Amino acid sequence: MDFLPIDTLGGLTAVILGFGFIIFVHELGHFLVAKYVGIKCPQFAIGMGNAIASWRKGMGFRRGSTEPEYDQLVEDYLKREANIPITDDAGADPDKAAPAFTSTVAQRDRAAAALGLGDTEYRLNWLPLGGYVKMLGQEDNDPGARSEDPRSFTSKSIGARAAVISAGVIMNIIFGILFFMVAFMAGVDFNAPIAGTVSPLAPAAESYAIGHDNDLAYKGVRTGDRILTFNGEPIGDMTEVRINTALSPEGEKIVLGVERTIDGKRVPLNFEIIPRQLSVGLLDLGINIPVLPQFPADSKQENIA
Repeated sequence: MDFLPIDTLGGLTAVILGFGFIIFVHELGHFLVAKYVGIKCPQFAIGMGNAIASWRKGMGFRRGSTEPEYDQLVEDYLKREANIPITDDAGADPDKAAPAFTSTVAQRDRAAAALGLGDTEYRLNWLPLGGYVKMLGQEDNDPGARSEDPRSFTSKSIGARAAVISAGVIMNIIFGILFFMVAFMAGVDFNAPIAGTVSPLAPAAESYAIGHDNDLAYKGVRTGDRILTFNGEPIGDMTEVRINTALSPEGEKIVLGVERTIDGKRVPLNFEIIPRQLSVGLLDLGINIPVLPQFPADSKQENIA
């Protein structure tokens, strides 16, 4: 049996975990605002499908879902309150079984509060993709559904419902800002604008430096050239070179300013290059990001803090 390479599995795992975390932040926004405006949330879940484990206030952690035990505790409390015998009807004669016990949502909420049980089940599900918040009265399969419960989603004002719906996106924006602040305070590595290998027959390999036409000594951008400007604008890292190239008008020349060491001296050169679509289908010059050990100290990745 063929297995995926370790690096592929690692990348796939990182994508799944990263996607799951983004969804978690998004759903947390919905959840916090829903609780703030008084909407009952029976479930807050990470992942989809059945529960691996769950936690509920007053019950603690459980394997699988807490809902069956929660329902049983609430029902037993209400039966005791109504002086209805609590019996195990398993295997009993159907003709002699006690009638089904019914209760209202308000009665169940009151019983749960008296038992010290939380409204929300926090659960980890089997399928690690996404997540959700289950709000009372919100039925995605039936948008026209209504609930008379004062803590249901549909019983709240339009403003409250709008706040709950928009909270997910707002939470992602807030988290994104905080993430970038922390990342840049810690320092972020960028690939220095040093040319790595240049693909043969790529645009950057076929162009001559301006003023050195047909001089093979000046043909093509070379490994180790430091890229200074792109169409006259300063360049900070290789990512800028790639993005600017991909966004250039197709068929138009770009001027790449580089610095090359010749006979111990740093010589500025300019190359007029017409980008082409290469392997990834985007306009490209054919200049690859350098492998750091191949270059001297001034070509190391630059850390911006």
